Amino acid sequence: LTSTRCRELAGYFRRNAARFAAAAQVREGTSILFDGVLDPPRTTAHLKLVLRPGEASFVEATAKLVDDGFLVTMDYGADADALVWQALIRPHYEGIHIIDARAENYEECTAVSYLECPGLQDLTTSVDFTEVAVAGKELGGWEVRG
Repeated sequence: LTSTRCRELAGYFRRNAARFAAAAQVREGTSILFDGVLDPPRTTAHLKLVLRPGEASFVEATAKLVDDGFLVTMDYGADADALVWQALIRPHYEGIHIIDARAENYEECTAVSYLECPGLQDLTTSVDFTEVAVAGKELGGWEVRG
């Protein structure tokens, strides 16, 4: 990563450090279940998580637009613990859901890139609602309810 990108991600990593450390410990103890017996074995260095730093940018932009009132967010997503759990039980998951890909075009539309066939499939990823809430408190001064 570039130094600029590292600075951009610093808040995200700080807010999630304890969660990532716990996930790394679980990954270390369970890698044999998902990867089989490897020599050398996979360790915490092989923990694959989908980074979702965009939520903080969303919060910052929204905080500038909303002076008073409520922000209700709805999307595909889950709390951070559920997303980390998904990464642990599906360690090779890329974080992209392909929805409604037509069966006759599936191979052609995903062989090179998920963006190969716009209009034939819907691409989405999961929002980390914990990051929205925590970043909202930290960056937007929000009170989180619900």
